[in-house]
Amino acid sequence: MTQIRLGFCCISLGKFESKFKTITLTRAKALKKESEKAFNEKLTKLWTHNLEELEKILAYNLETNIRLYRLSSDLFPLADHEEFEDFWVTFRQVKAHFNGARRLVSKYVEAGGRLCAHPGQFVSIGSPNKKVRANSLKNLELHADIFARLDLPRGLEAPLNIHLSNGKDNIKNLSFFNDSIYNMSPSLKSRLVFENEDKSFWTWQKIRNYFYNFPVTLDFHHRNINNEGETEEKAFEACAASWGETTPLMHISEGKKGPLDRSHHDWVTTLPKALLDKKISVDLEIEAKKKDLATLFLKNKYKDIVI
Repeated sequence: MTQIRLGFCCISLGKFESKFKTITLTRAKALKKESEKAFNEKLTKLWTHNLEELEKILAYNLETNIRLYRLSSDLFPLADHEEFEDFWVTFRQVKAHFNGARRLVSKYVEAGGRLCAHPGQFVSIGSPNKKVRANSLKNLELHADIFARLDLPRGLEAPLNIHLSNGKDNIKNLSFFNDSIYNMSPSLKSRLVFENEDKSFWTWQKIRNYFYNFPVTLDFHHRNINNEGETEEKAFEACAASWGETTPLMHISEGKKGPLDRSHHDWVTTLPKALLDKKISVDLEIEAKKKDLATLFLKNKYKDIVI
C-alpha cells in the first residue's frame, strides 16, 4: 500500500502564525560598532526567539499529526557571515540555548517525524566565482552544524536539499562542483541531495548522470516544466531509487496560473498520479503558499494513504 508523509515549509499559518525574526547586515554592523554588549544581547535574543518559534511549530505539528517539516533557513541570520562567525561559535557552545528545541526535535523524530532544510537560492556550489562558492559552503556547513546541534540524524534521513545552478550554469562548471564537494565536511556531504530544476540544464537525468552518488529530490512541478520527454512514472521511479534504503523526499506544488507557471499556487489540489499507482513510502514537501493549511487539506483528502 502507498504510504505518503506530507509536510510543509518553514512557517505555519493555522493555529498560530509563526514569526521568525531577522536583522539586516547594515543594522547588525552598526549595532556592533555602537556597542559590543548591545549587539551580543540583540543577536542572542533574536536567535533564541527563533528557536522558541521552532519549538512551537514542532509542538503544533505533533498536535496535528504533520510528520514532515522543512526547517527555516533563517533560524540564525548572519551566523555564517564572516563578521559574526565567532559569535555563532560562542552561542552554539551554550547548550541551554538549544535545550528546548532539542527536546521537541527528539520528541518529533521519535513520533515518526522527519526534518529537512532547503538552503537559499544564493547557494551555488558550481559557481565560477570562488567567493560565491566559498560563501555557499559556509552556509551549507552552518546548516549541517545546526542539524548537529539539534541532534538530528546524520545522513539522508535529515537531508539538506539544494539546486545545482538555478538554471544559470552548465556542465562546463563541473570542476567547480567537484571542488566544492571535495571540500565539504563528512557531516554535510552525508546529508546533501540535489533537486531537479524548472529551467535549463539540470533535469533529474543530468543529476543522476553527473552526480550518481547523490540522491535526487524530484520536484514534480519542475519536471512538468523542464523534462526530457520521459513519463512522470519513470521520473518518480528513478528518483525514488536514488535514495537507496532511505525514504525518498520529493516536492509538490501547482502553478499559480496553470501547470507550466513557475509561480506557486496557494494550494495543491491533487497528488501526482505516479504516487497513487505505486506501493511505496514517500515523503512530500508541499510548496504551497498556504503552508500547513494546504498540508492539512491534502491529508484530509487522501486520508487513506497519508500518514
